Amino acid sequence: MTEEQTPVPEETPAAPEPAAAEEPAAPEEPAAEEPAAPEEPAAEEPAAEEPAAAEEPAAPAAGPEVNPDANIIFVLGGPGSGKGTQCEQIVEKYGFKHFSAGDLLRAEVASGSEQGQELEAIMKEGKLVPSSVTISLLKKAIATADGDKFLVDGFPRALDQAEEFEKKVLPCKLVLFFDCPQDVMEERLLKRGETSGRADDNIETIKKRFDTFMTASMPVIEYFEKVDKVAKISAVPAPEEVFAEVCKVMEKNYFATVAEMEAAAIKLQSAARAKFARKEIESQKAAAAAAEEPAAPAAEILKIDSSSETTKDYLDRTGVVPHLKACLKKLDLARSEEPFRFLASYFTTVADENGEPVL
Repeated sequence: MTEEQTPVPEETPAAPEPAAAEEPAAPEEPAAEEPAAPEEPAAEEPAAEEPAAAEEPAAPAAGPEVNPDANIIFVLGGPGSGKGTQCEQIVEKYGFKHFSAGDLLRAEVASGSEQGQELEAIMKEGKLVPSSVTISLLKKAIATADGDKFLVDGFPRALDQAEEFEKKVLPCKLVLFFDCPQDVMEERLLKRGETSGRADDNIETIKKRFDTFMTASMPVIEYFEKVDKVAKISAVPAPEEVFAEVCKVMEKNYFATVAEMEAAAIKLQSAARAKFARKEIESQKAAAAAAEEPAAPAAEILKIDSSSETTKDYLDRTGVVPHLKACLKKLDLARSEEPFRFLASYFTTVADENGEPVL
């Protein structure tokens, strides 16, 4: 029996454990259920909030939309054709905002991000960067900038980029194409590479970039030429001579200079002030005339010498009654179909020099 009793106590500790779990559950069922209820939603709530927080940043990823009234000019040309120099002068004279696809991409590379490292490898090979990356950077830059006139320098470099940009962002108004021979561009880029520190300013990459431009970017020029949006300008002459041709194109497309816009603004302000001043003068004159009008009828309606004179005294004194009787007799004899016109005519024609009717 002792051996049988030994296992019993060993099972007893195992039994109390379920019993202890059951006892609080049975008598204190409501108390046990109440904490369980809040704990479960508390665990579910963070789980529901976490996806929401992850979705919120995804919304701004699309970025703001570009103003549909914006004027976008694509500036194209081979590497070393002088696009950047001409853009600087256009910005200064015509007030455009300037965005270089290359600068935006290089800024991404300089950030050291994973995407920037991939872009650096592509640029060193002289290959084209994926259009989706370039377009997203350009769209964000244009949409968040002030003004409505934008230069997009070095883009689009391929026909699919042009089509995608005009579909997702906005159709361009004009394409400035700076035409330059390969030997001139090579000379310029090699000289620039001496001080620029750019990885793509070496002879091997320059040749690859030129080949890429001829095979991928020239179809873009041909595409826009078909819709009469291309202004072709030789980039061989000195920068000031090239810019003179640029100005002719800008004027032809009705882009005003900053100086012209400032002068126009001053004229508009002067005209607005003059119009406001005229309205003020007219308003003052009208107010003065309105203030004088009530006084005039008061003197004309009743010519009474004093407030003590009655109507009968006034009529007797002026002899109006006999005149009215005589006029009514004439009206009775005339039997006019227009009695008021007859009376008016009568008093007008028989008036003497003093303005009083003659019987």
